[in-house]
Amino acid sequence: MKKTRDGTMDVVIVGLGFGLDFIPVYASHPGIDRVGICDPDVEKLASVARRYGVEDTFTSLNEVLESDRFDAVHLLTPVTLHASQAVEVLRSGRHVASAVPMGLTFEEIGQVIQAARSSGKNYMMMETAVYQREFFYVQELLRSGQLGDVTFLRGAHIRDRTTMPQYWRAFPPMKYATHVISPLLALQNSRAESVRAFGSGTLRDHQLGDHGNPFPLETAVFTLEDSNVKMEVTQGCFNVARTAQEGFSVYGDTMSVEWPPVEEEDGLHVFTMYPEAEEARERFRRVEFDVVHPPDRVAHLPEEVRMFSRPAVFSPHPSLPAIDVPSHHGGSHPHLVHEFITSIAEGRKSRIDEFTAADWCAAGVAAHDSALHEGEKVDIPDFRRSTLAWGWKDLGGCRP
Repeated sequence: MKKTRDGTMDVVIVGLGFGLDFIPVYASHPGIDRVGICDPDVEKLASVARRYGVEDTFTSLNEVLESDRFDAVHLLTPVTLHASQAVEVLRSGRHVASAVPMGLTFEEIGQVIQAARSSGKNYMMMETAVYQREFFYVQELLRSGQLGDVTFLRGAHIRDRTTMPQYWRAFPPMKYATHVISPLLALQNSRAESVRAFGSGTLRDHQLGDHGNPFPLETAVFTLEDSNVKMEVTQGCFNVARTAQEGFSVYGDTMSVEWPPVEEEDGLHVFTMYPEAEEARERFRRVEFDVVHPPDRVAHLPEEVRMFSRPAVFSPHPSLPAIDVPSHHGGSHPHLVHEFITSIAEGRKSRIDEFTAADWCAAGVAAHDSALHEGEKVDIPDFRRSTLAWGWKDLGGCRP
């Protein structure tokens, strides 16, 4: 693999669906020397390479790993491939960033942890929800004490996936709940300890697939380690007639923040409780309501990538046309790329390393197991403590 004197590195983006959004960010980051791309669709690969001015192209992950040039790989491939491909990359002696989820079973999660620990290379799960501007805003309210003591946490991610690729058919909803589980656990600086969950509704015959899941939607209540606060999460993948929703809400005794009920609505709903002393003669305590548009938090980012927190224009080369770059997921993409690159450059673990990713993904795996067993309590494994004892076996849930 390439070793440069200036400390930069080379990265390959694998998967040119969602992966398109990351090419400009990597190409603009001062810590990156060269960007390669990989996709099995040869025509798409050639078209993207021409448009973005990319010279290094690959049609398979095996081709990437056979090259001796690249230091890191960013996986944006189908969810069913994340764990096995991350293990391959780590075993090749490269750092890996992966789209969510980390894995679909406890065994897969354990295999990624084992590969990361054995290789000594960085693993990072690229969870957008903990780097979006809305998360930073709520995090600051919590750290400053303005929310008061947290009473309850809630998250919901509902998006119909009927028309999406085949591997989504009958996908277990809770196994893709990281976009709402992760920010809530990160805000509480905790891990989910146990869960009771239920499936709701019934998939139609033409929606059934290889995952063995009968439910279009699952809802769960989690207990958190060393906390009286409970977390409610609903994940719907099919048969819910509404526009997409993906967000979290935090309820404190002084302030509360709710995600807007529809994706098309901008701004967080913020509620502030009046002090009790001012309400001695009121039947109910008064609450002030406001809509807040969180600012970008980009001061720590290199100037070259700050613009990608909002829709931007990328100029790959003076001889090539400029490209309009969208900004999804609350402006999180440049934050994720910067954290991945700097964690490697600084010789430290990423902030979403293999154990943090395991905490956030194992909660959903356990929730689906509970739903399949009519709400039985399932204990969620702590991979920091249990790896040697388990020998990486898939327990299929830890029901009492």
